[in-house]
Amino acid sequence: MKNIPLGLSSYKQAIDENYLLVDKTKEILYLLKKYKFAFFSRPRRFGKSITLDTIALLFSKGLEPYFKGTFIAKNNEDGTPRWNETTYPVISLDFSGYTSNSIDIFRKKFVESLRYYDDIYDLDKTNLNIDIAQTFSDFVVKISKKYPKGFVLLVDEYDAPLNALIDHEILFEEFRSDIRALYAKIKESTISSSIKFMLVTGITRFKDVSIFSAGSNIVDISYDSNIATIVGYTREEIEKYFKEYIDIAIEKQHHCKVSSIDSNTYQLYKSNLLDELALNYDNICYDSFGKKSVYSTWSINNFFVDAAGQEKIVLKNYWYDNGGLPTILLKYMQSHLIDFSAFYDKEISLDPDTFKNPTSLQTMDPNILMAQTGYLSLKKGYELEEMAVLTIPNLELRRALSRLTLHRVFNDFYLAQKRTLKKYIQSASAQNLFDKFNEILAKVPRENGKYNFENEHQVKTVIQMFVLGADMNCYREVYESKGHPDLVIELDDRIIVIEFKYVTNSKEVDDKLTEAITQIKDRDYGQSFDCNKTRLKMAVVYDANEKKLVAFKEC
Repeated sequence: MKNIPLGLSSYKQAIDENYLLVDKTKEILYLLKKYKFAFFSRPRRFGKSITLDTIALLFSKGLEPYFKGTFIAKNNEDGTPRWNETTYPVISLDFSGYTSNSIDIFRKKFVESLRYYDDIYDLDKTNLNIDIAQTFSDFVVKISKKYPKGFVLLVDEYDAPLNALIDHEILFEEFRSDIRALYAKIKESTISSSIKFMLVTGITRFKDVSIFSAGSNIVDISYDSNIATIVGYTREEIEKYFKEYIDIAIEKQHHCKVSSIDSNTYQLYKSNLLDELALNYDNICYDSFGKKSVYSTWSINNFFVDAAGQEKIVLKNYWYDNGGLPTILLKYMQSHLIDFSAFYDKEISLDPDTFKNPTSLQTMDPNILMAQTGYLSLKKGYELEEMAVLTIPNLELRRALSRLTLHRVFNDFYLAQKRTLKKYIQSASAQNLFDKFNEILAKVPRENGKYNFENEHQVKTVIQMFVLGADMNCYREVYESKGHPDLVIELDDRIIVIEFKYVTNSKEVDDKLTEAITQIKDRDYGQSFDCNKTRLKMAVVYDANEKKLVAFKEC
């Protein structure tokens, strides 16, 4: 069984050391054939770096031996090779290594990277000439003279130096001007004509850097449907490449041997496992047509590593716990108040052009920033050209966003409750839960009407976010055969099912409570969860006039 490459960004090393790799060369081939100058953005820990390294190896070494058996190494239907390019010099620049509070140090690090390639390609030593733009221009003159066919330019995390300076206005502008000048220089014909292929990656996209300005030769392909799965895993890829790990997880979940169960049972167990993974890590969409989605690369890799190495199967917050709070978002939250009420909505709709082309980092709509940093995603089923419809795609990201939001809104109350809430809920009565939910709702600040609860959805969203933020599984509107329970809290040995009702007329409280009780009983809410766990089912009613839950009943 092949090992899973956690944190590995070298394609060559992964092949040499026989790591498990998902073949993404179909998407890479499309990218290389379709575009000459391209950019795509993805969040941290998603696979951008190994994608760039794969392209670097393809151009520098060719197909053999590292791409044997992959999509790109095979022939077209007419017998012609899919890839028959010669090799080229490759210049890979990782801007995450250039972060600094000094423009001089930033430029020095940039020059050091070029000097590395001076040694590799036997070029004269590169020296700083005014700024990074002119320095790179001088470098291109040298390498083009020696390699007239051209070279490949790969830039990773282009925005890292800027993201680190979002809270330093003067320094930010100084760095932005230097980086802007670089991309302006690259689009000049004397340089662009020497570039065989160029790909840039990063987290953010904004117009005030020349990479995205009018007239730039770099095309933003972040939401091109044909590369929507270039990073991240599809369900089909997980089934194909992680089969041995899936079998291990099934055996530990169900305390059985895969070899001892029949085919139908195996398919049921596998389907249930993949559904669980989807609920927690899938539905991340970078497809402008709203059809394709991917699972989080980092989360899936870590889940299967844990499944193989630990006794118990646990769906953890892998992405958030390891780099899911990027510098740009942390610094943004320190200087901006994120409107918690915006996340009450199931969907957030934005103008497509505003979404794809935010003007500047400092003035970016927080919803767009949340999407670019990975907390929100395009919603499947909607075309981007008509409307940018954003949503929280899965439970891991809902838990992560819950943590971010709870820290901002509840402050010390959340930190205190986080340590004890799970143990409390594990043994709480219906009365205890009713009181605790009201305590949580009462802590939401109501100044200027910003966080007023205007419907049932907003009430249960706050409860769910708090429970998720305390590291418990909490599902909303679960699809079951007879209906959709509003909220289900799943603990180690207990299931809590809650049906919410909302009234603006206090005289309707009793009728609404009866309605909720009837729904729970008639539709047998909670039936889809482990039958061996104890059940607590309760109906609650929120009164908008009282601004709290005013009635409950255990069913």
